[in-house]
Amino acid sequence: MGEVRLRIDPMVAVDDWETQYGELVDTVFGMMKPNRITLGTLRGLTTTVIHYKDRTWMDYLSSEKSNWGKKSTFATRLAMYQFVIDKLVEKGMTDVGVCKETLEMWKALGKDFKKIKCNCTW
Repeated sequence: MGEVRLRIDPMVAVDDWETQYGELVDTVFGMMKPNRITLGTLRGLTTTVIHYKDRTWMDYLSSEKSNWGKKSTFATRLAMYQFVIDKLVEKGMTDVGVCKETLEMWKALGKDFKKIKCNCTW
């Protein structure tokens, strides 16, 4: 079997997200062990926000902006990433990266953005 990469993106802080993402990790690792996992959270690019008629998904975004559009609050994103990373480490997974995040987030997660581990890179 070749290299298996998994992307959990967009992560959304829905009700009971800890249970939902914990079960997702358990399900994935019950079936396989990916070589690399990339995490990302919901982003609202300006063009998407302007042109999408159903905007209920925007309830999960804050006014916080980045080069990748509106995002959930820093605290929410950090909590979600850290929770899933901790679950992945419990499963022996260490090759985990985050997608389209700020340098501040990389630092808060204790990761070196210069050693980006994204599914987009080899």
